[in-house]
Amino acid sequence: MSGRSYDSLLKLPLFTGISPQDIEYIVGHTKLAFRQFVEGEAVLHSHEECRALVFLLSGTLQVATDPIDHGFTLYESLPATQVIEPERIFGLDQHYFRTYQALTSCSIMSISKRDVVNLSDNFDIFRTNLLNVICRNAQKQLENNWQRPAESLEERIAAFICHKCCYPAGAKRMKIKMSRLAIELNDNPRYVSHALHRLSDAGLVELGRQRIEIPNIQNLAGLL
Repeated sequence: MSGRSYDSLLKLPLFTGISPQDIEYIVGHTKLAFRQFVEGEAVLHSHEECRALVFLLSGTLQVATDPIDHGFTLYESLPATQVIEPERIFGLDQHYFRTYQALTSCSIMSISKRDVVNLSDNFDIFRTNLLNVICRNAQKQLENNWQRPAESLEERIAAFICHKCCYPAGAKRMKIKMSRLAIELNDNPRYVSHALHRLSDAGLVELGRQRIEIPNIQNLAGLL
């Protein structure tokens, strides 16, 4: 049995609660694929087919998300340990929604879809853990869609950014034109600009050319 494989599984939430004996069995009967990525290397691409359950074991990924028309892009940092878009391994659309690039040296582990099905069949705890993660993601999106209406333009800007994040902590960066942000908020570009500068004066954002830097998304989310 690979000590590396054993230690890696123990770190992952999907294997929480599984006995050491069962972990040993899983390591011996499941193909665990490991790969190292250097800084700047592409890991996964938006619209790439999701053929495996992918885990970030160490390092940090840059995550880029944009709408269908590529009118703006949200950049985030995703630290280990994470499972990447587990809801995409099954369902109607089995392609990744975001693009992932190594921000630092990263270690990635993947488990094929067939082995994920086998693990779900043979280990109730694994199946429950996987369902919990997928359900949590779905519930979070539903809750975002049904929050109370924002009372100010600053709150609307905060909601627009926060509700698009895949990881609720750390720094974020949005590349977007003022005209596009105004369209997204259904408001006048001049008023949007003034609200952004008020957020900047409060230390919640930093502004650049077609760029909004959020030093800590949790502080911005405090407006909601």
